[in-house]
Parts: sequence; structure tokens; C-alpha cells
Amino acid sequence: MTNPLHQFINDNKELLEKGAVLTILLNDGYVTIFNEVDEKTNLQKTITLVDPCDTHFDCEIAHLIPTGG
Repeated sequence: MTNPLHQFINDNKELLEKGAVLTILLNDGYVTIFNEVDEKTNLQKTITLVDPCDTHFDCEIAHLIPTGG
């Protein structure tokens, strides 16, 4: 079984490669995912930032991940 966050990243790989910044709304914060070029290798890498405390997010741009609970 694939982790929902990993599946979301895989499903949106093309958007990330084009420079999109994806925001995932959680119950107690949010996750921001984007690609960045590694200065040493000059290759793209996926960055995932978790902010469990911030309650200021824009629901219009947030993507939702079903957690299946």
C-alpha cells in the first residue's frame, strides 16, 4: 500500500517538474511540496515542508488528500 503523501507527489510529478508549488491541507496545519534544483548535482529534488502550527492557509489553493480513516 502506498503512503497517501507519496502517491500525491507521484500523481503530480509533472506539475512539480514544471515549477508548481502544491499545498496540502491537513487537520492541524499543511504540507507544501515543490521541486528545487540541487546546486551540487544540478538535478531537481522534491522538497516537502510541514507546518503543523500555521492556521493561516488559503483553502482555494489547497489540495486535499484522503487519509481513509
